[in-house]
Amino acid sequence: MAASRPAAPPFPRGLAVGEAFCNREHERAELARRVHGGVHTWLAAPRRHGKTSLLNQILVDAGRRRRQGPRVRGVIVDLLPSHDRVAAERAILDGVGLVVAAALPTHRRMLDAAGRFFAGLRPRLTVSSTGPRLELGAGEGPTERVADALLGLDAVAGAEGLRVAMVLDEFQQVGELAQAGPLEAGIRHAVERAANVTYVFSGSHRRLLELAFTDPARPLYHLCDPLTIERIEAPAYLRWLGALAADRWTAPVDSGVLETIVECTERHPWYVNRLCERLWRRVEPPSAAEVTAEWSTLAATWADWLGTLIESLSRQQLALLVALAERGTDAPTGREFLARCRVPKSSASQALDVLLAREHVLVDAAGVYRLVDPALRAYLTAERVRLPEA
Repeated sequence: MAASRPAAPPFPRGLAVGEAFCNREHERAELARRVHGGVHTWLAAPRRHGKTSLLNQILVDAGRRRRQGPRVRGVIVDLLPSHDRVAAERAILDGVGLVVAAALPTHRRMLDAAGRFFAGLRPRLTVSSTGPRLELGAGEGPTERVADALLGLDAVAGAEGLRVAMVLDEFQQVGELAQAGPLEAGIRHAVERAANVTYVFSGSHRRLLELAFTDPARPLYHLCDPLTIERIEAPAYLRWLGALAADRWTAPVDSGVLETIVECTERHPWYVNRLCERLWRRVEPPSAAEVTAEWSTLAATWADWLGTLIESLSRQQLALLVALAERGTDAPTGREFLARCRVPKSSASQALDVLLAREHVLVDAAGVYRLVDPALRAYLTAERVRLPEA
């Protein structure tokens, strides 16, 4: 009898799948509607907010058979390591080849599709660690090569009665590359003509990603509908943590303990997992005071890189961060906030623009400016005066 597959850890450092994936019911439903309906989307969330886990879960959800509508195949193309236009183009072509191979059940049908839909790209069938794929190569140039590959994918999906979800993750990276225009133009050519492929452009730098779709001078202007990923709501986190705690300990866990976890981490998914990873090692459930102490210990382990981050800031930027760490504001250039950070209005405006661009500060759904990173907030608000220890 085959050994059972070990359960995924409930607090992973990487992709959250299975029981480690928490909630996101609204975003899952909305993205599913868009994928099945062919509504192209750009989606922004700060790094380590669970964006890629959400996208992975959407493709898992969409891939399950439905009573109505076509089957869905999906692929996630990670563009973050793309150091130049050629690397980004190669990643997209590899994504096309991978999902085509996944969509076609036999070598014969893959070869037939290659000759019918990708003849100009010199296709050949290869096998990698992820399984068979169609390797696409030659083409006229970045605009034509990418457009031909994506249009070929759309044709394959149509011939097979499929809906394909093509996720281009960390897409803001493309706009930072030299000669990005032709690549974006090729993508636009394909997206405008897509009948069977839904595109999701995601990224962790909202401003850069937003520019790609809102700047009239860029090829992708007004091509997609936006979607912003907020942090998971506290009630959803409390329900999820409560279920995991009940599985871990026989003794009941006080609701105040779970609330303290949510408060310390400020519902930042990466920090929730890091803190709970340590707490769940305990034989007995922790108290609220032990959660707070564990969070302080954990935050202290990041002092070196937080210090390096702080050293990279100007005095005005640091002053704004310290003030926002103490209390967020919906009026960052108002009299009360400027008095707290002791920075002139003109300097504060410039400093705030930099902090927003670097993703150290965000504006939440209520219009409040606050720090993105709860560990940075903990570091900036920590007690600075202490007696020497023996």
